[in-house]
Amino acid sequence: MKYHKLKLCLFILLVTITSCGEGGTEAGNPGDLISTRVVTGIVPDSASTIQSTGSCAADVALFTDTEAISTDASVGTDCSFETNLPVDKYYAAIFQYQNGRVSTMRFRNGRNASTSNYFYVSAGDTAIDMGSITFDDDDATPEYEPSEQNDSDDDGINDYEDDDDDNDDIPDEDEEDCNHDGSMDDDDEVCSNGE
Repeated sequence: MKYHKLKLCLFILLVTITSCGEGGTEAGNPGDLISTRVVTGIVPDSASTIQSTGSCAADVALFTDTEAISTDASVGTDCSFETNLPVDKYYAAIFQYQNGRVSTMRFRNGRNASTSNYFYVSAGDTAIDMGSITFDDDDATPEYEPSEQNDSDDDGINDYEDDDDDNDDIPDEDEEDCNHDGSMDDDDEVCSNGE
């Protein structure tokens, strides 16, 4: 119940914020357009998971960015989901069934990276296809890592294979993820403040 109230409060806040201020979206004044990228995947059917929830192991894929803004994607009868997420952000993903958490996605954001609860969405012309999602108790893993489909620094090397995916001449393995957003970024604000 608390989760629904929180989600409702966040929705009301978001509507209030977007309806205030100067400008607008009327013809001739489009305002700031947010660039998005399609994210797709397929959750397992309930027969292939520990949980018996119906035809699919989840009915919602919920994506929450590091600013606590959530986007949900309904899981279709074919167990697939598709959503548009704003680019240049990190997201956590959980799967739910009838408003209860089923599993949390875990990602590998690089060859040498440990698993993370976050994945990055960079600008791109193609969808990020996670493929078939594997559920293992509380963890879910994608068939295809999003980092293999991103090139954050536009150097022609996907982020998974790129040893310096922010192109700052510091290898990712030498950088810290101080704010735990999944980014091994030497200019994380938390690191910069010495916290």
